Amino acid sequence: GHRLVRTRIPWSAATGSGTTEIIIPTAACRLLIEVLKGLPETGEVEVRLSDNHVLEVALPGGRYAVRLLEGMFPKTDQVIPSQPQRSVELEVGELTEAVRRAALVLADHKHPVKLHFNDGLTVSAASADAGSAEAHVEIRWLSEAESVVIGVNASYLLDYLQMIKSGTVELAFTDSLRPLRFSGSTVPLYVVMPMRI
Repeated sequence: GHRLVRTRIPWSAATGSGTTEIIIPTAACRLLIEVLKGLPETGEVEVRLSDNHVLEVALPGGRYAVRLLEGMFPKTDQVIPSQPQRSVELEVGELTEAVRRAALVLADHKHPVKLHFNDGLTVSAASADAGSAEAHVEIRWLSEAESVVIGVNASYLLDYLQMIKSGTVELAFTDSLRPLRFSGSTVPLYVVMPMRI
């Protein structure tokens, strides 16, 4: 499966105006996240985009610079499900714990956990070596309730859920072969492709 996260960050331009689209290499994003973790959650960071395709981030006590990728990023709007047929609302903490517990039996979190939607949500996983595990999560259907089973990369789910930490999230989907969309008023939009189970 593949994944996509889209977030919008408020900013004010010190100079110039308009829209700029950039592509930051994945390794640079990971390093920048680690650097920013040491800063207070609120506050401002100065970001500069140079003419020679370098992004500079001014931090207290130093700066971080990364060469940007050239080209056009794929059209993400085509990947994001615009009108999924089913949706539920659930607590992030409960889903995180359920995925974490079910994934304990997996050799690594790159294998799928099963999300079985019915009256509630059952998160399960199985392996030949460690057996099976399942956990239950309360959900509130925002559409007509229906029984659907979807396989999702456990690591992809945990990465997103641990990033947003708490609150509620809407999970929208159509069937077991099409993308799942996580969204909410205060969380980044996240799309994950299902895995065959």
